[in-house]
Amino acid sequence: MTANATIAVIDDSSMDRFIARRMLGKAHPGCEVIEFSYAEEAVSYLKSPSRKAIDLILIDINLPRMNGFEFADSFASLYPELKGHTRVIMVSHSINPADQERARAHPAIDSYKTKPLTPGILDVV
Repeated sequence: MTANATIAVIDDSSMDRFIARRMLGKAHPGCEVIEFSYAEEAVSYLKSPSRKAIDLILIDINLPRMNGFEFADSFASLYPELKGHTRVIMVSHSINPADQERARAHPAIDSYKTKPLTPGILDVV
């Protein structure tokens, strides 16, 4: 990942967003972190013609209104051209094997990681 990468963090927990922002800043100084509390906000941002290119999306699995899988469905259908450029990592406190398998099988999700996030999460990028 380049130092000037743009990373979207989608999580309804302000503490988890704070941890992600700090971890990403230490692991990749110079990266820009864009935060969203809800997946719908991220979808609206991605629909915007003036949006920045996103290199990586970290999305929580359990979000109100639109969960991580619903976001991944929207992302895959709206932006198939971004698949090669934008990586999507689903993150969760869940160690449920069914969640992990569903994420691995989803065409828009590149990886599934459990929280808490560590700098090693970016090894997939």
